[in-house]
Amino acid sequence: MERLRFSSFLDSLSDEELEYFDSAITVKDEYPESQEFVGLFDKYQHFCLMMRKEDPTFELWSSFLDMMSLLLVFVRATRESDWSVHVAVLRLMMPWYFAYDRTNYSRCLPAYWMEMVNLPESHPSVYHELSQVGAWTVQRHSNHAFASIACDQSIEETLNRDCKTPGGIKGITLNRGAVQRWILAQPERAAISRECEVMAGYHKVERASKELDQTRIRKLEESIMSVISTVKSMINPFENTTGELVAISSGAVAIDTVKDDLLKAEAKGESAAMEFIKERLLVGSNATQTDFHDPIKQQKLKTFSDNCTSKKKTSKEIIKDSKVFFARLLVVGQKRNLDLREVFQYSLSSVSFPLSNVDGTMAKTDKSALMRILEEKCTDVQVTKIPQGAIMLDAMAHIQSLRDIPDTFGKLSDLVLTQIVNMGSTNGCSRLDFFGDTYPQGSIKDMERERRAGKGAEVITIYGPEQKTPRQFKKFLSD
Repeated sequence: MERLRFSSFLDSLSDEELEYFDSAITVKDEYPESQEFVGLFDKYQHFCLMMRKEDPTFELWSSFLDMMSLLLVFVRATRESDWSVHVAVLRLMMPWYFAYDRTNYSRCLPAYWMEMVNLPESHPSVYHELSQVGAWTVQRHSNHAFASIACDQSIEETLNRDCKTPGGIKGITLNRGAVQRWILAQPERAAISRECEVMAGYHKVERASKELDQTRIRKLEESIMSVISTVKSMINPFENTTGELVAISSGAVAIDTVKDDLLKAEAKGESAAMEFIKERLLVGSNATQTDFHDPIKQQKLKTFSDNCTSKKKTSKEIIKDSKVFFARLLVVGQKRNLDLREVFQYSLSSVSFPLSNVDGTMAKTDKSALMRILEEKCTDVQVTKIPQGAIMLDAMAHIQSLRDIPDTFGKLSDLVLTQIVNMGSTNGCSRLDFFGDTYPQGSIKDMERERRAGKGAEVITIYGPEQKTPRQFKKFLSD
């Protein structure tokens, strides 16, 4: 995704700028602080900042890159055993845990972070020790750079791994005494296993890091290119600046509530994190107001999965109103000495049931019945080829009749164009009108559209020929 974003940046540059920055790209390894490279980096940062303000889709996927960058920095802090970077990146990760309701991390991470930040005052000697390179991590391979790992991971890869014999604790879990003996003897078994390896002359071969193997590098590069190809076949989030937040796989446009939650997730998470720290961790003048272990209020931010939600309609209130209307009508009839037989000739509801449903929506009829009646009254018609003739073709009816739907919208448009052109040439007509429905405001079609939207609807935008067609194509056409 970073490559795609940087590629969009390069496309935005003029030929003169590309020529100027070309040297920065080629010699950056030798001169990482060269004037050209620093200028290129600053311009790239400015490009990202401006595009994030203009395009919501660009902003969403840039925030995804921000999260991935935090993850990589966290790994780097461990690999390099850099304590200050470790503590700093934890603070930046905190809002995301709160934003997306990762309860355990949301509860424990702030407490851990505050304790570590206060180490210089609370435990200076511990802080001094942790600040030393390699003091809080383990490096099993002395000749590997960038290879430190966390202590718990080291224990899993050595002591616990040696003790996981076939069957292990899984086969004796019903015997409490056996479990206790198995756990207490765990270090001794691991030591015996290692001594046996030494006696057998077995030693692990020291080698370069697997991440530097050429075969691994090629495999990773192939995976990266596969992801890039897949994203380009859908919607490139860094190129389609439409001003709308869209799902890159389907082109669905996010509704306002989904858009607000996705784009403001970090800000909302930061607010929740600060509230948690203030109410549960701070002491003194800002005394703790809530118990640390009390439930944490979830944010329940909406995502694209909430973009199309059904609007459930209930008729309870409508029926209640009908009862009140009916009671009032009877009272009026008795007060004015009206003939009830005449009163009951009319609808006793706020709507007319022959025309509307109980919830006030227009009653739906079978339009195709009229077509069948007209067809019965028509006789066979001979179609003659007229050079100056014309064919009028219903676009939606034609698309609805397609059987094998191509996998992209570009192939679909080529297929439809080929079919309608062949239809015109076969019938010897010089003109063909391919038209679709229109939906003017205030038409009776509005009620049908509202009815369909009540079942769940979302806006789908087609951005390019490589965009994938929906698998449920009939459902897509009825949206």
